[in-house]
Amino acid sequence: MGAFMPDLRWGKSEGSVCFPEKLHPEAVVVASVDPGPITVGAAGPEGVLNVREARSVSACLPDYWQPAVAVVAPGRTGCCPYPGPEAVRKEREARSEATASRTIGNRRQPLCAAPHPGPGFTLVELLVVIAIIGMLVGLLLPAVQQAREAARNMQCCNHLKNMGQACLNHESAHRVFPSGGWGWKWLGDPDRGSGWKQPGAAFYGMLPYVEQMALYQLTNSSDSNLAANAKVLAQTPLSLYNCPSRRPAGTFSGGTSFVVGPSATGVSVSPIARTDYCENGGDTYFEHYLDEISYFLKSYTSANATEQKVLAVKQKCNGMFAQGGGISFQEIRDGSSNTILMGEKYLNPTNYTTGSDNGDNEGIFMGHDKDICRFAGSLPYQDRADYAAITNYGSAHSGGFNATFADGSTRRISYSVDLSNFKNLCNRKDGKVVIIDN
Repeated sequence: MGAFMPDLRWGKSEGSVCFPEKLHPEAVVVASVDPGPITVGAAGPEGVLNVREARSVSACLPDYWQPAVAVVAPGRTGCCPYPGPEAVRKEREARSEATASRTIGNRRQPLCAAPHPGPGFTLVELLVVIAIIGMLVGLLLPAVQQAREAARNMQCCNHLKNMGQACLNHESAHRVFPSGGWGWKWLGDPDRGSGWKQPGAAFYGMLPYVEQMALYQLTNSSDSNLAANAKVLAQTPLSLYNCPSRRPAGTFSGGTSFVVGPSATGVSVSPIARTDYCENGGDTYFEHYLDEISYFLKSYTSANATEQKVLAVKQKCNGMFAQGGGISFQEIRDGSSNTILMGEKYLNPTNYTTGSDNGDNEGIFMGHDKDICRFAGSLPYQDRADYAAITNYGSAHSGGFNATFADGSTRRISYSVDLSNFKNLCNRKDGKVVIIDN
């Protein structure tokens, strides 16, 4: 039997038929030359059995498979009887007729050959791994969300920084900051300059200084398509004018009607682009100041006839954007670093996209109104569902809102800021210097 050992094959038994594979170098070989006691040994380097012990076994083998050799490899049990000449012939014929096979790794093996079982997980180990992964996700998710909000907050600050720089560039060119506009009924006009004659507010007036000159020129009075161009202007969103923590730039439900041009051409538009930022209108909101201009000026002619009235309204404003006029540096008696220029406005989250909020139902490029101008009559708030505060500052950020000052700096104002200090920051001429610790 030793002469045949180098040629031994082994494999799992399928009923009474065995399909061979190569002998495992560490296989334990069990040999029997008759149905009686068998010899148990191990294949040595030369294929010679080293007898170890004897035991009785019974095997179900074909009649022509004698003597028998059983092989037990590490990690699995197999049976490979050593066949006689007739069995060898029949085996070879059967193997030559078999065409189905499968590939394991880079080796082609017989279809029924049993591969070595690889390492695996028990059900308990799998459940433990899943529990650990779930716990790690629970710990990491808040940190990821916080990092994303920090990035959005930084982007919001950059928006305000750019708008503040645009206003400063406007002041350098015209010696005044952009006008606060006439009222929500009016759309900006590029032919009306930057002073009290300009019907559009600061978000319109700063367009040339944020690389949007083409948008600024859309409502040129000499254009025969004035009404159509006015719609395009009102429906053009700018990402600069929206806070990424609240809503992306876009047009939102709810429309409005306004007038544009020397003859006050009426235009209706829906949906419309809106902003999340606001001008500083001062420390107190007075509804009738807006009404005096917004509701009674029916054309440029009537506006020209009321210059003194418009300028009188401007003098009542103690913020940075007056209805009907632009503010100069000389009028900021408290100092540009102590006066808020622009900030974020409060908005009810329920109405982010509906246009149902009276503080967010008009467009970006209209004149003076609560949609684009806020006041320090009360504390700023973080956005909260179903709470209306249409004249307040606020934002979707936690802890505070962002604001840019008249010197171009950007700071964070806490929601818990002292109200008197907050009013002083929004009043450009009260003579009180206040330093807010961020």
